[in-house]
Amino acid sequence: MLITNISKIIDDILSQNKLIPEVGTDEFFSIAKNRLKRFYVTPCRTEDEKKIFFKVLINDNPQDRETITSEIKLYQYFSNQNFRSFRTPRIYASGLEPIVWYNREYIKYGTIADMHFILEKFIEKIETYSQMAAEALIEMSCFLPDKKSDIGPEPNSYFVNRISEYDTYISKYLPNFKKDSIRKYKKTLTSFSGDKILVHGDYHLENLFFKDSGLVIADWERVHTGNVAEDFSSLWVSLWQVPKNQAEIFTIFYLKLSEDKRKSFDKDIESMLLVQAAKEFQHWIYCKDIHRNPRYSIEIVNQGFNYFFQLLTSLLDGSFKLNEVK
Repeated sequence: MLITNISKIIDDILSQNKLIPEVGTDEFFSIAKNRLKRFYVTPCRTEDEKKIFFKVLINDNPQDRETITSEIKLYQYFSNQNFRSFRTPRIYASGLEPIVWYNREYIKYGTIADMHFILEKFIEKIETYSQMAAEALIEMSCFLPDKKSDIGPEPNSYFVNRISEYDTYISKYLPNFKKDSIRKYKKTLTSFSGDKILVHGDYHLENLFFKDSGLVIADWERVHTGNVAEDFSSLWVSLWQVPKNQAEIFTIFYLKLSEDKRKSFDKDIESMLLVQAAKEFQHWIYCKDIHRNPRYSIEIVNQGFNYFFQLLTSLLDGSFKLNEVK
């Protein structure tokens, strides 16, 4: 449910911080579906014409409030960390009352994909970019946040709940999806092995900003401590159009893991791939059966649908084999 007087509250914050939004509140809230969103986000201009990114919670859901509050703390915590293979956007200002908001660095160079599909003009560069993304995961796998970060693990029921959520769409094509998934993978979905590492939680190509000078990783609202296979599975799935690069990042990532982390990865990778593949299959089912995003051709929708149907089937019937290390 929308926070009372949210439009006026946002306008006051923008005015107090002397920000000019690219998408004003009147325009944003005039679109009915935006009133159901969790956040109002827009690039803004400062008085000196600097571009920044602005985000504010617009509903009264306590879980969403906790999410954006944790994201702010994460950006502040990471500002004191020196990572070799990536960095996070710098946060400039934030507030917790009466609503939660922040503004941060706007990353001028863009992403190479939307959440589900690599843009055609970047396919030729995907080898370099995917290797950069894999190197960042290797570094994250060696980083354990301290107590000051307030980063904790996901609840044990999180991934099983996601399977149940995706089943709403998937059961039309795989009638026993939920039952078979929980029967085969419940143990690994609820009890990960090995040391907990830093997990981004939404590590797909739309949240990765690539440039020759390095990688910037944004959108840390789902950050937690978790399993070494989780972020890798998300990246691997997002490269579904380029199997060669899936194999390459597997080799890069796996060979640089410690022996203990390899054992953990081997145990949990298939269950993590199942969750990510189900998320993607749900997306392509929606595009196929309900509403096709105009950015996607019918051919692309069918390719995505068929790829993830086959991937889920192989994960459930035991025929799936992750790329062999060369």
